[in-house]
Amino acid sequence: MLTASRRLRNSLLPMLLVLTLGIGAAKGADGVDASLSINAGDGYLTAPGGQAGISSGLQSGSSTSTVPPYRPLIVPNRPWRFVGSTVTSGIGNNVAPLLQDTQNGTPCTPAINGEPGDPGTPGGPGGSGGSASASAISGDSSNSATANGAFGCNGGTGGSGSPSGANGGDGGDGGNGGDADATAQTTIASGNGSATATANGGNGGAGGTGGFASGGGTPGDGGDAGIGGNATASATVANSSGGSATVTATANGGNGGTGGNSNGNAGDGGTATLGTVSGSSTSGTVGVTGNVNGGNGGNATGTGNAGSGASASLTNAVDGSTTGNLTLTQNVTGGNSGTVQDGLNGTAGDASSSLTKSSSSSSLFVNTFAGAGNGGSRNSGSGVAASGGTGTALSSATNDAGSARAQADARGGIGGLGSNGADGGAGGDS
Repeated sequence: MLTASRRLRNSLLPMLLVLTLGIGAAKGADGVDASLSINAGDGYLTAPGGQAGISSGLQSGSSTSTVPPYRPLIVPNRPWRFVGSTVTSGIGNNVAPLLQDTQNGTPCTPAINGEPGDPGTPGGPGGSGGSASASAISGDSSNSATANGAFGCNGGTGGSGSPSGANGGDGGDGGNGGDADATAQTTIASGNGSATATANGGNGGAGGTGGFASGGGTPGDGGDAGIGGNATASATVANSSGGSATVTATANGGNGGTGGNSNGNAGDGGTATLGTVSGSSTSGTVGVTGNVNGGNGGNATGTGNAGSGASASLTNAVDGSTTGNLTLTQNVTGGNSGTVQDGLNGTAGDASSSLTKSSSSSSLFVNTFAGAGNGGSRNSGSGVAASGGTGTALSSATNDAGSARAQADARGGIGGLGSNGADGGAGGDS
């Protein structure tokens, strides 16, 4: 078994260099058996305001057979379309089998604003966004499911103080974002198959603005914001022929809402997770990609507290099988924490991506990425801005029938900016 581990000590190296040194390639002496592991989880940089270092590996085996140069694997989201095809039996033209399902959560109920008075009445709460569930499960060759949680509504504005000297009403709280769940499954016995599932949690609503006060009155407090919705995505392709299988599942947590003026607290970001994400073929090319992005925390002003970014983690969340070429990719991103003035900092989301795979395929490529959330800035006469989150990535590939490659890229979050006397936050580890 060949292993590789090499750490980049300079986080400011150009991205091209990072990509080049981030490749691990191993080939057994007999030209068949290969194994490689890269661990990018050891961090070393915690300088205030800094960006975390990147760890990755580079090693080649002794065989004269070489692995082709690495090219970044990019699977962009693209709109599906119908494609005409001629059938060998039956009459006329047929449409290539395809199933799409897009579901949107029910819109939130708007808040009611407060009325003027002594004091002004408080604003009403914003309604929460509805959840969404999309499902595309069939024997069609290409299935796509998209679920969008509805946004939470903003809190109502507090009523103004009237007459002069009366206090204003408090702003209402924002509604929570709706959750989202998307599932795409394709089972075929001929041709190529693909399944794409995307789940987007709704953003939380902002806290309402406190009511105005004239004369010697006190303005109303801002309302608290809603939290972002959670998201879960699942996608599978089972191809019993020699055709390809392409699978992509993406879950995006909703962002937390902004706190109401002066002292409303911001909302936290929503979580992102994956269900079953896998692809299989007898001998065709199989590519499986899982993406999770934690929601960002909301911003706050005055004495309000910032929202926290959601942490995200995947461990062996994607899988695939074929005697042909097999590529497995896990991308994980933690949410950023929100900005703040004199309130409490939010916490940036950590990111962890770990993937270990053994196969009997003509080639195996295992790729992991973990990018932690950035710390929110602080605009205050004192204190320290939020620290960046911690990123950890591990890739391991073992293949007893062909080449094996592994790549791991871990990045700590950037520390928040300090201004007007506040110090900058520390960069996260990787």
